Amino acid sequence: MVRPNNPQSIRTAVDLAEPLVTLVNREEGSGARLLLDQRLKASGVEPTHVQGYDRIVSSHFNVARAVAERRADVGVGIRSAAQLFELDFIPLQAAPMTSSCLNPIAHPIRHSTLAHLFDTLISRHFRDEIEALGGYDTSETGKVHALRVS
Repeated sequence: MVRPNNPQSIRTAVDLAEPLVTLVNREEGSGARLLLDQRLKASGVEPTHVQGYDRIVSSHFNVARAVAERRADVGVGIRSAAQLFELDFIPLQAAPMTSSCLNPIAHPIRHSTLAHLFDTLISRHFRDEIEALGGYDTSETGKVHALRVS
C-alpha cells in the first residue's frame, strides 16, 4: 500500500531500501511479514537497510492507517484495507483460496449441507459481495475438482 499516486514511485522490494522511503511493518509470523521478508531476501535487501522495518503494527488496517496518515510511505497489506483508506495498491502476489472436504459419499454435493454451501458459493450475490471487497477473483469460485489422495 502506498499513498495516492505513489509519490515515492515504490514498485519493488529494492525501492524499500531508498533512504527517503519509510515502511510500516507487520508482526513477525504474519503473512504480510513473511511475504515482505521473502521479497527482501530475493532482492538481496537486508532488513536493516529498510527505514521503519522495526515499526510494527498488528493489522492490515493499521498499516493502511499509518500510510494514510503519512507516518509511513509504504506497507504490505490487503487491497481492501488500501481501498478503505483511499490508498494505491501494488499487488505483490495472487493467493488462491481453496476449500476441500472429504466425504464418504461418492459425490459430495449429494449431502444436503454441502449442497447448500455449494449453492451459496456459486451464487451471483455471494460472488458480488466477495468481489466488492476488492482484490478477489471469483472466476473459479464453485468449481468442483476431484482430489487425488495417495
